Amino acid sequence: MLEVHPTKHGTGVEFIGTYNDLASLYDTMTKLSMTNIEFLSEDERLLTIIPYDLRHAFQGDREVYKNNLTFGFKTNWITLLYTIACLRHHQNYIPLTKIDLANLLVFEELTEQAMLMYDPRGHAALQPFIGMRINIGTQYTYLAHREAANDFLSMRPGKIRFRMIPKILMRWSAPSPTYTRFCEGVDKYIEESGYSISNIDREIPAEEKIIW
Repeated sequence: MLEVHPTKHGTGVEFIGTYNDLASLYDTMTKLSMTNIEFLSEDERLLTIIPYDLRHAFQGDREVYKNNLTFGFKTNWITLLYTIACLRHHQNYIPLTKIDLANLLVFEELTEQAMLMYDPRGHAALQPFIGMRINIGTQYTYLAHREAANDFLSMRPGKIRFRMIPKILMRWSAPSPTYTRFCEGVDKYIEESGYSISNIDREIPAEEKIIW
């Protein structure tokens, strides 16, 4: 059975499980990241982030707990919440087994438990954003997520930052003026550069100095 722990400084969570726990969750997430539907392609790009760490975890390239033969990986709150929103949305397009559904329910439940363990007040404000109220299913999903993650990771770690997550998510979702200007800027860049959106990325300098 998977378990979860909020990280010490509230940057995100660590999921811990056996090889089979993590491999099963990886299979479910990978299935939901391959809809082959064009308008979900940027959702699918986002859905490569956590599965990448999942795979490296059960391969022994992340945290290894030899005393109980389990493996762990960390992810930040913004990426976690965007991932859950995309997974929920993609369930409408991909046939799932009962094991897949169980994996998704456990993944969401553990996320809520971690929020509650870290900060009950912050958890109450974040509940409405678990699988909802986050702009996904558009060509801007991946890049907006990167902007939101950059905002979050650039802030000072702690509960005040954790409680700012709803505002960050709303800022990078419609109908926020910031989000609207961002989308217009991306469209203009695509028009002028001739690039497709899948060739555009956003570096997050704070990722190199994460204090978990």
